[in-house]
Amino acid sequence: METDARVLDTQHVPQHEDILVARSDELTALTQPVRDFLSGFPDTHVLITGPTGTGKTLLSKFVIERVWKEDPAVETAYVDCWEHHSTHALYRELLRPLGEHVTLDERGVSKIQLRERFRQAVDDPYVVVLDELVQLDDLREFFTLYGMENVFVIGACNDSDDLLARMDAAEQSRFRGGRHIELNRYADAELCEILRKRVQYGLDPAAVPDAVIERIAAGAGGDARVAIESLYKAVREAGRQNESVLSVESVPAAIDDAEVTIRQRSLSKLKRRQRRLLTLLSEFGGWAAMSDIEDAFIERYEPVSRETIRKHLRALIHYNHVEEKGKKRWKRYRAVTEVDASRSVV
Repeated sequence: METDARVLDTQHVPQHEDILVARSDELTALTQPVRDFLSGFPDTHVLITGPTGTGKTLLSKFVIERVWKEDPAVETAYVDCWEHHSTHALYRELLRPLGEHVTLDERGVSKIQLRERFRQAVDDPYVVVLDELVQLDDLREFFTLYGMENVFVIGACNDSDDLLARMDAAEQSRFRGGRHIELNRYADAELCEILRKRVQYGLDPAAVPDAVIERIAAGAGGDARVAIESLYKAVREAGRQNESVLSVESVPAAIDDAEVTIRQRSLSKLKRRQRRLLTLLSEFGGWAAMSDIEDAFIERYEPVSRETIRKHLRALIHYNHVEEKGKKRWKRYRAVTEVDASRSVV
């Protein structure tokens, strides 16, 4: 049934541009300022925002691969700031493509030394993608990087409001000076086309009826990751059942499995405080008010501000680990993802 399994891997960057369905205008909007920068024209950063599964990561990875193929002398780096959120980890990832290695023994090196080490190492144009930008421990590193002469920064996150909330007035002014590309959730018809392209390049088209594609698209909630992962799950289950054609009846279970897989994948990348919050909410067993969450967190773990708790809750909500309802003082939260309290970070 499969001819190229990588096409059903949501982490894989496809080589075919036409697989970027409904994103051609955004691809041009992102590629042009990067090319302008490489041609010597001064430019600032680009920010890509949008809900999960709207193509932020795929779009940014596709662009830096295209740039590198056009000019192999250009250095490029992709950094997942959820995983590499500390200043030390950030510069370790940025220095790696330059042949510089920051070892675990160098954790005591100051931020100033790390910045200067990176600055000295960048001789040629360097295009950097900071995905999940809002997860950086110190957002000032974003401004430091795009202020460097040979560095062009592409930032990606779900919501620019989360970034602005962590900036002072001067930083907000500088931030708004960049280009902003906003992605909306895919329509069902666009998800159908995305899946058809994946089928075209990675599966036997005869094995995937249109009814299956349409059913997956309708159940994915505008999220391309859920749609693609659901197709993958359906294909795998059909293989286990020795079936040569996917059935519409298999789709609901495939979507459920896909959503669990995606949540578990991001669960492994949660920060310490995010995991603690999710553990607390799981123990509440239902809807909880902010005041109750705050009191429980402080009593069990550490004193933190309410805004810090709100910031981490927003991240958990964005990645479907937590639900919220109500407004203002009546807002309530509950856990969606199950966590093992015995293995929680203390």
